[in-house]
Amino acid sequence: MKIFVSLTLSLMLLFGLASCNNKNTINTEKAESCFSKVNFDIVYKYLDDQIKKGNKTFYEYDSLKLFLTDTTEISFKKDFYTLAKINQTTGVVSLAKAKRDNDIVLKETDHIFCEILLLAKKMNY
Repeated sequence: MKIFVSLTLSLMLLFGLASCNNKNTINTEKAESCFSKVNFDIVYKYLDDQIKKGNKTFYEYDSLKLFLTDTTEISFKKDFYTLAKINQTTGVVSLAKAKRDNDIVLKETDHIFCEILLLAKKMNY
């Protein structure tokens, strides 16, 4: 039980920090509206290019590592735990067990997706 509570608090802190550390923040309430298949393809291509440029297997966003698991999915990981996935057709999926944590993870994952989309569009992807 202690591990679950610790992991839950870590998730809340992680996503709280992720949303505060970036200067180009957007409203998370509007973040859900930016997901689409077209936007997924833009974000995926941007991440793929950045991963290749960095000669790594992942893209780092604050303390998260974003992995391209195949051409249709992006995984959000921290400390070897997969917190969420974004699928090209189904959208954001949180892997948190508790509903409250699930809601937080969904909102923050959407927020991060939209921030990366903004970065990609600034670079003409």
